[in-house]
Amino acid sequence: MTLFTYQNMQAVYSHGSDCKAFLQGQLTSDINKLGFGRPIQLTSLCSSKGRVTSLFFICFISPNEFVFFLPDTQSTSIMSSLAKYSIFSKIHFNYSNDYVLFFSSYLMQYSSYSCLNHCFLKRDDFEFLFKSNELSTVEFTIINLDNRLPTINELTSGRFLPSDLDLEKLGAISFKKGCFVGQEVIARVKYLSKLKKERKNFLFEESCVSFVKNNFYDSNNKLIGEVINLVYFDDVVYVFALLKQV
Repeated sequence: MTLFTYQNMQAVYSHGSDCKAFLQGQLTSDINKLGFGRPIQLTSLCSSKGRVTSLFFICFISPNEFVFFLPDTQSTSIMSSLAKYSIFSKIHFNYSNDYVLFFSSYLMQYSSYSCLNHCFLKRDDFEFLFKSNELSTVEFTIINLDNRLPTINELTSGRFLPSDLDLEKLGAISFKKGCFVGQEVIARVKYLSKLKKERKNFLFEESCVSFVKNNFYDSNNKLIGEVINLVYFDDVVYVFALLKQV
């Protein structure tokens, strides 16, 4: 069994009588679909211009209690943004160390209780149940990129539209749920835009590729595409990229 525990995530416990309604209006996924039988989903927070500012997992505790896991480097800015819009709602946010987000190949058998082989547990329960050797960060990053699950961090926040990352296929966005931040722009791109983009994985020898800002080029200085995520291991670089279809 393969196992990876996220160490660079901050768990946020949200609760209050307006909790579900508030999150439903802020996040791209359909929070109403979460419940005891489906306790976790991938979601995103977008800007008013429809750009993905953060991509993360949100988890169901009870009808008005949720936990979501934010990258450490983004947690302060995201919480400031959510707090700004929540001042008229009965909702509270608290950082928590009580929950663990993890990936396990064992979860393939329980797809309704996991999302992309990710799940969460109370920390004490997790430490009691799982004692397997863990994957390295590099190994786990490659698994996620093979599954077309990108990471949004402080460098990529605000760069991509949900369609660029294929978030609808990952179940992280719903166009049937009603309004959410950036929804008008995102829906317009989905239904009216003719510009199509393709996501693709590449494996290069490190000496055969160069990176300039967000783009990467081959040894002949020909543009290959825009980098979504990349990871180095040994003398090679694994790139998850966005290409414009001709």
